[in-house]
Amino acid sequence: MDRVLLINSLTFLSICLIVFWKLSDPREFGEKVKSYFSAKGILIGIYTFIFLSLNYLSGRFFPLRYSPLDGTVTSLGVLTFICGFGLSIWAKVVMGKSWGIPAEHNKQRQDKLIKTGPFRYSRNPIYVGLIMMQIGYGIAVQSYFTFLAFIPIFYFWESSKKEEKLLEGHFRKDYLKYKKDVPRFF
Repeated sequence: MDRVLLINSLTFLSICLIVFWKLSDPREFGEKVKSYFSAKGILIGIYTFIFLSLNYLSGRFFPLRYSPLDGTVTSLGVLTFICGFGLSIWAKVVMGKSWGIPAEHNKQRQDKLIKTGPFRYSRNPIYVGLIMMQIGYGIAVQSYFTFLAFIPIFYFWESSKKEEKLLEGHFRKDYLKYKKDVPRFF
């Protein structure tokens, strides 16, 4: 596959995921706007823009040195990206109206514990999928900035610990059993 086409395709799919995320957000309009323009929402937007921009530019104009394994490495990156893309969409669709902002819990909307679909294998499949996408993107485009994926790894790790406390308080024994049976990430 042509390198420019690959980079543009992965970038386009990343932007499609962002659009899907915004369009499928189950919250009321005012709550969405407040969240998107909060300090946390703005930081996430800035990070996403910087991550995509730096990795795109690096992959497009100064990729990592070429080696005999380039085709294999690129294929592995694309596969990781596609699996992460599919996993995050699958998990968000399964969550439906129960989806919410990381480390927050809306008791009215998030009134049931989701344990089906990808949530049978991971308590946080959206996080896993988004991290896979970022790592896969960086590897596929052979970017020097793939390491930026460690920022959301830390963010999702901290968010998942906060979410666990909220969910334990709300769902009690049901969540404790789920937590015992299903790993945090994988």
